[in-house]
Amino acid sequence: MNCRRLTCAVAIAVLFSLCSLSLEAGVTFEFTYFDTPGTGFSAGSLGAARKASLELVAAQLGSLIAQDATVKIGVAPSETDGTGFLATAGADFEGLGPPAAGFFDGEVFAAIVDGIPGVGAPDCGGSACQGGLVVDFGYSYALAGTPTPAEIHFPSVILHELTHLLGYGSHITTSGPFAGSGLNETFPDVYSKFDSFVTTLGGTPVIDPGAFGPIVGPGSFPALLAAGIAFSGPFTTLAGGGTLVLAPSDPSHSGTTTDVMFPSFAFGEVREDLTAVDLAVLIDLGYAIGLPDADFDSDGDIDGTDFLTLQLGLGSGGPGSGILLSDGDATHDEFIGPSDLFFWEDQFGTPGAIPLAFSASTGSQTVPEPTSLVLLACGAIAALGKQRLKV
Repeated sequence: MNCRRLTCAVAIAVLFSLCSLSLEAGVTFEFTYFDTPGTGFSAGSLGAARKASLELVAAQLGSLIAQDATVKIGVAPSETDGTGFLATAGADFEGLGPPAAGFFDGEVFAAIVDGIPGVGAPDCGGSACQGGLVVDFGYSYALAGTPTPAEIHFPSVILHELTHLLGYGSHITTSGPFAGSGLNETFPDVYSKFDSFVTTLGGTPVIDPGAFGPIVGPGSFPALLAAGIAFSGPFTTLAGGGTLVLAPSDPSHSGTTTDVMFPSFAFGEVREDLTAVDLAVLIDLGYAIGLPDADFDSDGDIDGTDFLTLQLGLGSGGPGSGILLSDGDATHDEFIGPSDLFFWEDQFGTPGAIPLAFSASTGSQTVPEPTSLVLLACGAIAALGKQRLKV
């Protein structure tokens, strides 16, 4: 199994660490490209380099997940106008055919966590596509290494989009006459599992889990979003020392500029490693994040000394408040998951906040990415890039 070195800052003791990951399983992303010869990912040697960059990021992301699965992703014909989204991605949702309103997972999640094969036409290498991706190559990208101030870092964008494919994103309609509705713009409606964790800043669910509609009427919903909303999953709350405030009027993205899932990228900026909060969202959704080797002092034990070493190395000045969660795999089942959080809470009470230490380059010129995650069949993705984004 390939290993990668995480350079993201760490929030939870040894849950997410600056170390190599060694896993017994992993997710394989298989891509089917629909570009015509000479364009996009099929543009000769340049197209091959683009494929290599995309597939390397996918392999690295897949190696972080302890579940063992293969997912089929269709890469729609590339755009070239450089005026809309950098890229757009979403899991296929239509094939699951939810019979009624509720919170549902996309086909990528279903394949990885539940072992459910794709549904529909065999468009991806003889199997059904479980998600789709489209990239606008009208922008100038750095496919590897450090981008210039005039380039967008392609691996960072791809990591962001593939994380959307895993289910980091919302169905909530943010404006218009159906504001607060979900996938079908009805009341009640179908929402993503991500939406089941979306709350007001005070902790009230934004979508009523009984009626599967907004807690306020459509006319009041934009004001509710403007007041601020959050992702309040238990692991995410622990990792961030509180709820994750989502991007203003944008339930599909983090409001923290250092997270990979912040909705825009500056030219020259690199965000190629998921932060502790990015990863915690995936754990809340149901993914198993592989157990890291966190014996920093090489004494044969993973304990509070390793946590202190990690904290001091990050320059945070100490262990912070609350309980030192010195062994992320509390249940000793070889992966980090919600059961570990429940174990900690049962034994010790809800842990206190542990300080974060982040660093990121920023710039004044940014290129936004989609204002909401749209889960749809691959065939519809090509038209998405021009529908909503303004630079």
